Amino acid sequence: MPQPQRGIRQEFWIGLIVVALVAYALIANWWKEHAVLGWVILGLVLALLASLLYRFRGLRARLFNALKNAIGRAIHEPTPASTSQSTRALTQTERDLFIYYIGNRCEKPGCLERNVHEVHHIKPREEGGKNTVWNLIVLCPTCHTLAQKNVPSRSTQRFWVQQHSNQRHRLLRSGKWPYR
Repeated sequence: MPQPQRGIRQEFWIGLIVVALVAYALIANWWKEHAVLGWVILGLVLALLASLLYRFRGLRARLFNALKNAIGRAIHEPTPASTSQSTRALTQTERDLFIYYIGNRCEKPGCLERNVHEVHHIKPREEGGKNTVWNLIVLCPTCHTLAQKNVPSRSTQRFWVQQHSNQRHRLLRSGKWPYR
């Protein structure tokens, strides 16, 4: 009978990081006096880590997935400046400002609608979605109706947002957008 796979808990990794930071603090002064030996030890530790990642495919996959998810969260959902206002409905002025900076067009590739536009939360506010420029997308009424039914998927909508990241960075740099 096959044994169930046991995963490494997140608490273990947090504990390991804390232990590593404490160890670093303890050897920081020693390192100043023995820099060459310190670099040799660091090289050996990195080589050991690389060999472990090479040898254990599951560990490698978990590590890279965790890293990819963390980077994705940092890029797409930055911490808002004001948490109390970050999930409230957008005002008409905020909607108009967002639509203006995006370019007054539907962000769905291939859609040629240029008249009436709506701002859609990719992750709905009811599920904790924020008013960040990375969670909002400008869509025409037809595309907005489909997006509310999750057609296309949220990941596809986030891909569309990435394609128009220059406009979003321009809005953030302007200082006019109240959410970060």
